[in-house]
Amino acid sequence: MEGQQSSQESSQKSPLPTRKWIAIQLTAIAGLVTAWLSVGEWNSTLTIALVGLLTQAAVGYLVPNADTPGGVPHAVAAAPARV
Repeated sequence: MEGQQSSQESSQKSPLPTRKWIAIQLTAIAGLVTAWLSVGEWNSTLTIALVGLLTQAAVGYLVPNADTPGGVPHAVAAAPARV
């Protein structure tokens, strides 16, 4: 029973976003701000880009990597990195 409990405890996920997710969002926001500065004013094209940014942020947060096609399998994720 102890082995099952420890594996259940280790499989619990944090509600906090990962550093990778945060880095992706900062890159997307920087791109949007750069486009806004280039245009000089907010317009409908930037609004569409903002909707896309928010949508990809939500999907990236809600869908775990292991559950997506091409995601990292558990056995590979647990293996030590080779140098």
